[in-house]
Amino acid sequence: SHKAAYDYLKKCTEKVQDEDARKKIVDYLEMLKKMRTTTRPILCSHQRMLNLNNKNIDTYWIDEDPISVLFPSIELSEVVVYDLIMKARVTKGCESLEKAFNGILKAMNEAKDTAGVIDVNIQNYDEKIVKKFIDNNNNDLKINVIDLLSVRKIVSDNSKNLLGMIKRQLPKGKIIITSATINEEVITKLMKDDPRPVEFI
Repeated sequence: SHKAAYDYLKKCTEKVQDEDARKKIVDYLEMLKKMRTTTRPILCSHQRMLNLNNKNIDTYWIDEDPISVLFPSIELSEVVVYDLIMKARVTKGCESLEKAFNGILKAMNEAKDTAGVIDVNIQNYDEKIVKKFIDNNNNDLKINVIDLLSVRKIVSDNSKNLLGMIKRQLPKGKIIITSATINEEVITKLMKDDPRPVEFI
């Protein structure tokens, strides 16, 4: 996640010996800090936009189709998820996380059985527990746990290959999309639970 990357870079400033490299990291972190308070226009990637959600920004002007960033996918493996279940089972305080992984595995099996699209209903879990789990198993994880827990739909093809579809939220504020290729109907359906109108130009 961007927060984890920010925290990591912050720690790097204390350990990096090369003064020039250290200054570049400090300048980059300072720029990120300014982005959270500035009222001036910010030019950034789609990915960065999703992580802004600043109170000082009231309008987001999106150039080109953002669907690939809003709904990224990850390859899923039953063996990998089962391994996570076992790791959560032996990690103290990770009972809710074990249930979440079990919910994902159940949806994966249903998707394979139907060769279709299955909704994923993950029970609540404590984000602090997720961080603890990742820290404890950081060198032995075969999948991005944060992404896995963000999966909302699982798709299976006729060959039983599984893809997890992640749904990310657009930041709060007015949304304007400028694109010659975007499918307005698809975007509108994807945002059906979002009360904000979206302008297409």
